[in-house]
Amino acid sequence: MTSSVMAVGQPILGKISQEQKERYIKGQNAAPLGTWGPPQKSTSALPDAAACEVVTVRRDGKVTDIYWTNGPHKTRVTTDVVDHYVDLNLVVRTVGYENGDCIEVRIKTDDGENVAVGTKEIVLRGRVNENGITHFKEPFKTVTVLLFPED
Repeated sequence: MTSSVMAVGQPILGKISQEQKERYIKGQNAAPLGTWGPPQKSTSALPDAAACEVVTVRRDGKVTDIYWTNGPHKTRVTTDVVDHYVDLNLVVRTVGYENGDCIEVRIKTDDGENVAVGTKEIVLRGRVNENGITHFKEPFKTVTVLLFPED
């Protein structure tokens, strides 16, 4: 099972490799994630995305970057492991959207298996801020993410 994160209509980013899975099974106390890009400064100034129901469709709107941050300082995750998935945050950078537009991100496995207990897909919706960024705070806090296939 591999997991991926994508914005609707955007390419899939990041996968959990067999090697990462094996390292985790051997006792490494961290969840495999995949590498999400070069280090960047903390994004702690980003406010959490306001909830929304209806996704905004814009012909020129697209996602330019999707990455995870971790902890209270919202530091970008640049390694392939984290200590706890519940305090991860998802940051989506866009162009072509206006302040207040609603975007949707879907988190699912590539093979169609459950990504969390009883859940094949996690759907997040949030509003784009004036800088074209949507910040989803702790999207895994209320679910049990499946790091390996269910038996």
